[in-house]
Amino acid sequence: MEVESVALMPGATRGVAAALRAGQPREAERLARELLRLGPANAEIRFLLGVAHSELGQARSALFELSAALALDPAFAAAHLHRGKLWQEGRSWTAAIESLRRALVFDPRALDAWFRLAACLMKVGRSEQSRAWLERLVERWPTHGQSFVLLGVLSRQGGRMAAANACLDRAIALEPGMPDGHFERALSAFAADDHRTAESALRRTLALDPDRPHGWLNLGIVSRKLGDLDRATVALAQARRLAPDMFEVHHELGLASLRLGRTRDAADAFHRARALRPTDVGAHRHLGVALSELESFPESESAFRHAVELEPASAPCWFLLGACLTRLSRLADTAACYHRSLALRPAHADVHYNLAKLFDRQGDAHEALCHYRHAVQLDPDHVEAGWELLLAMTADAAAHPSSVLRFQQSRARRLTAVAARHFDNRPDPDRRLRIGYVGRSYSSVVNDLTTTALRACDAQRTVQVMFAAPLADPDFRSQRDGFEQVVDVTGLDDAETADAIRRHGIDVLVDMDAWRPGNRLGVFARQPAPVQATWIEAFYTTGLSQIEYLVTDAVHIGSDERMAIVETPVRLPDSRFCYAPPYFAPAAGEPPCLTSGWITFGSFNALNKLTPAVIALWSEILHAVPGSRLLLKRRNLDHAEIRDRYMRRFADRGIGADRVIMRGHSPHREMLAEYGDVDIALDPFPYNGGRSSCEALWMGVPLVALRGDRMVARQSASILGALGRAEWIAGNPADYREIAVALALDPSRLARLRRDQRALMRDSPLCDARRFARNLEQAYRWMWRRWCAR
Repeated sequence: MEVESVALMPGATRGVAAALRAGQPREAERLARELLRLGPANAEIRFLLGVAHSELGQARSALFELSAALALDPAFAAAHLHRGKLWQEGRSWTAAIESLRRALVFDPRALDAWFRLAACLMKVGRSEQSRAWLERLVERWPTHGQSFVLLGVLSRQGGRMAAANACLDRAIALEPGMPDGHFERALSAFAADDHRTAESALRRTLALDPDRPHGWLNLGIVSRKLGDLDRATVALAQARRLAPDMFEVHHELGLASLRLGRTRDAADAFHRARALRPTDVGAHRHLGVALSELESFPESESAFRHAVELEPASAPCWFLLGACLTRLSRLADTAACYHRSLALRPAHADVHYNLAKLFDRQGDAHEALCHYRHAVQLDPDHVEAGWELLLAMTADAAAHPSSVLRFQQSRARRLTAVAARHFDNRPDPDRRLRIGYVGRSYSSVVNDLTTTALRACDAQRTVQVMFAAPLADPDFRSQRDGFEQVVDVTGLDDAETADAIRRHGIDVLVDMDAWRPGNRLGVFARQPAPVQATWIEAFYTTGLSQIEYLVTDAVHIGSDERMAIVETPVRLPDSRFCYAPPYFAPAAGEPPCLTSGWITFGSFNALNKLTPAVIALWSEILHAVPGSRLLLKRRNLDHAEIRDRYMRRFADRGIGADRVIMRGHSPHREMLAEYGDVDIALDPFPYNGGRSSCEALWMGVPLVALRGDRMVARQSASILGALGRAEWIAGNPADYREIAVALALDPSRLARLRRDQRALMRDSPLCDARRFARNLEQAYRWMWRRWCAR
């Protein structure tokens, strides 16, 4: 209500004006209509009736009465102003601008008309005209805070952040109790990524105006950006209470819930956001992400398909759809989506990585290697792609070891190194040593090959300390039993972890991850211990000069060999592995050939190890042993497309589908029991098995292996040597075939092996934890004495 205007109405209209000032628009309407009934048409009464209708929320009738007032008195400034206000509130900006200009023609001192005209000009994009009006306004009324707010908004929109902040700070100084000033100051801080200032300004806004939904919405967004997700969800819940139909509130609530791991809440929020704005690509995309995390893949696919229908040129949407289709085992459709994504955005490392993984699963090593390379070239810090590229290069017989070394060194150079430092460790060559082990976590594979040895270490000679991010799983709990102390480094960066290691006075620091995703090689680059080594996962050089030693054996790296590594090899006398057989392994039964009448060869290794050369040699063996079968078992073989692909590869070598048995995933104990269907295990090359080789042998199955020219090509040779079965190690493919065929022609020997092999293995150096522990301790002592001698 224009109180200043109605206060000046003379005579009979004063009662109407008084009712409006008293907040009684119904009474004002009644009085105005009574005056119209009793007397002639009057511009003032029409104006007051229009104001009363405006106060009652009846905008259309208010505009009618104001137009009637102006018909009677075209120079009625207050009527022009009030009509402009109504047009502004109804977002009819052009009509509002015309009315407000007319108001100023008849009353150039109407501050409200000046301000509203500037605001409307800004709304229609006429920023310079808006600025000009505001600058003239603040010259006349230099204490009008709202004008400085609008000037600040205009400056921010024009990218003049310093000017924007100066105007907004001036507005707040003039009117500290004005919520708009604090709110716009928050938006300016947010635009400059100053989230702390934005948070503070939003809290002041909401203290003054707690019912402002956009204030709570933006506080939720800022809190999410600051990583305070719990506060974000509280703020967004308030915004939802105040504005239950605001799309942005539900979308942001979904994002915060997703980050918190409240996936069901996130999905519900995105469902609501999508219902409010069905054409929003982000709502569909994020709903698909939430549903994928809930493993509701058909529904997730539907959400992603809506997203790509709305925005066919969205590379991320095609990528996410492809990832979803992978989980639905539709591999051809997956590849099509990834290729579509790359066509739209060729420089997308994650798409190349996922496409490489897809080719890897299908055994297309060349395409996988190419896409892993693309991913790493686009994003040298892509840890997963770097790890998989390393695996692919070491499995590629054509890859020269020197190229792998160069690749590893290039990665190592990206780590933050520190200059050589002074260590306070007492250089006594014979004292009790503090041995530290660093790993992101300890997988079941690492567990099986290290646990018993670490438990058997002599506590009188060494103190063993684990630095890890513990996981609440049996693998970690069993692993930690071998350590005197466990230091939780969850949430610590490399520098903080290195400081923790120094505080614990570690003498010899051992890396357990190498370049596996989640590794802590950045800690080793900071040299927190005087002696640093890598062990179980280092099947190739780390490339890191700060790691001086690589724990290996004389089979992996012969005493007279010079491998392409930066570390000094420290050779254990038996094997670098110490196998801990699972307690749940079933007993080894008779070889299946005694009842089936044919020999069954088998491999439970990763399919990407089955190179064309492997398939060719295994096919030769099957041809050489009439009626024999080959049993392949791996999770990927759950997919019909992958089974068909491998069947075709064997068919190309003359092996019919009736001779190749393919099985998918099963729980670990059941998988071990399936060795009861295998007579002879065939090891792939050049990338041998590790734990899979040990498991086959533990189940009484002889293993035929080919010793190659690199460490991964000697894993099974190391295991067989420690077991005392060097006769199953071939030096070339012809020997490999000969060993396999000879075993196949002697079923009685296979039966003896089945009966005796587990006892032999249990008593061999491969499973002798105490012997392995003494050898490992001697290796650490040798490294330590070298440091002391310096």
